[in-house]
Amino acid sequence: MAGIMGCSRSAPEETTGIDEISIVPKRSGNAVELNANAVYSIMKRCGFTDEQVYYHGTALKEALKNYGGACIYVGKGNAEVLLRVQGEEVQGVSQSYGYFVYDVKASDFKLGGVPLPQTQAPQRPIAPR
Repeated sequence: MAGIMGCSRSAPEETTGIDEISIVPKRSGNAVELNANAVYSIMKRCGFTDEQVYYHGTALKEALKNYGGACIYVGKGNAEVLLRVQGEEVQGVSQSYGYFVYDVKASDFKLGGVPLPQTQAPQRPIAPR
């Protein structure tokens, strides 16, 4: 997971919009099917806006269900988030918001501080398509 060192440190909400985000499935030892609330919680924990979660949440859910891992790119070549499934946990590291562990059974984070609420995080308006 430490492989994203040296990548750009742009928070998801600082991008120009939803078209700048891509989710690439990665093979991991495990896979898990998350419900919509879990996907929302994980993506919000990584700093994504509601609109970004809406457009990319299904791709993340499918990547973790079918491959057990995902790399979320913001912009060209900027790995913002790495996620992998380990047993009943989703382990993640975000360039902007650090390391966290989401417990699927408890439907809550068991490791990693909560980022600033969206109202306090620096934001740029999403550019029109």
